[in-house]
Amino acid sequence: MDADANTISGHVYDVAYPADVRGEVWVEDGPSVEGQTDGAGDYTVDFFPFDVKSGHTVGLWYLRPDGHEVGIARSALQLSITQMPDEVVEGNATPGVTVNLELYDGKGTLKGTAETIAGDHRR
Repeated sequence: MDADANTISGHVYDVAYPADVRGEVWVEDGPSVEGQTDGAGDYTVDFFPFDVKSGHTVGLWYLRPDGHEVGIARSALQLSITQMPDEVVEGNATPGVTVNLELYDGKGTLKGTAETIAGDHRR
């Protein structure tokens, strides 16, 4: 997920290409958008002009030729940051996915970065 560009990119495996892709932001007035993979299965779904932010839950599917939706991620994509004495980042993604984090203070100054693997419960 590229929150600055409001896009999600990835790859759909083991389906006929090109495949139709659908994404939804599950908040009030959140958009439902559609895209398509290229001939190799790579896709980018663009939510612009909607601003996807920390704490939003995003559903992502590909559509089989018979019209059924199949979840690309086993759990919805979500990232939320809770301000505590030691900042805690909570979220979920498909197990094994690399997650890169950047923490900023209220003035926009970078406080730190981290990289972890979804399913790894480190602080």
